[in-house]
Amino acid sequence: MFYDVLMEKRAKRQEAHRNRVQVHAFAYKDNVPHILASFDGRRYNFPGGGMDGASFGTAARNEMLEEAGYDIAKARVVAKPKKYTMSEKWQNESLGRRGTRFKGVRNAIVHAELGQRNLKRYGREGDQMSGLKLYPLEEVANHMSWYANRVNRYTEPDAWSREDIRAAQELQRELKRRG
Repeated sequence: MFYDVLMEKRAKRQEAHRNRVQVHAFAYKDNVPHILASFDGRRYNFPGGGMDGASFGTAARNEMLEEAGYDIAKARVVAKPKKYTMSEKWQNESLGRRGTRFKGVRNAIVHAELGQRNLKRYGREGDQMSGLKLYPLEEVANHMSWYANRVNRYTEPDAWSREDIRAAQELQRELKRRG
């Protein structure tokens, strides 16, 4: 009986999707909205990570401090969590890193105003991002759309890319409305 319960719990954990946030932190530079990201020559990458039971806003603040070394303000969820099943390789790496084999992630996108540099928790978990800088938001949104369509020339862009693009375009519209 005990063994059956244990195996049932283990099976449920293996099917679990890890909750995570992705942060689109923005600031104005010469009255032009910019977004904090790294660029690897192909894709823009944004700070983010696991929530570990925290609220979306708290998780976004924690990830920005740990991965980017910045405070944020006025964090708000703009893309409700969506489930993404990850590759077998990712699932196995998750098992090695966390002791739990997550099936994928439930990713939420948070928009926030970029605050001051704060290095107190930067790099604490060893997953700090390198090459972060402010890029013009319009350039990032246009490139993400172009890249998603270029890579997936014969198919629709993957769900994660579509959500990223939608969130960046929504941030553009919101900031234009603010003036």
